[in-house]
Amino acid sequence: MAKRGNDFGVSIDENINVDIKKVKARKDAIVKQSSDGVTNWMKNMDNLTVFEGHGRSQSC
Repeated sequence: MAKRGNDFGVSIDENINVDIKKVKARKDAIVKQSSDGVTNWMKNMDNLTVFEGHGRSQSC
C-alpha cells in the first residue's frame, strides 16, 4: 500500500510528506462518483420521484 501512497497524496522519501490538497481532491472525486452513481440509480427507478434541492432542520 505504501507504494501507492502518491495516489493518496502521501510521498515517502527521506521525510514523510502529505499533500492535503491532493488528499482532499481524491476524497472529493470518490464522494462525487458515489453520489452521482446513487443519484443516477434513483432517477432511473420506476415509480420513484427524485426531488432535488437543499434542506435544513431546526433545533427544538
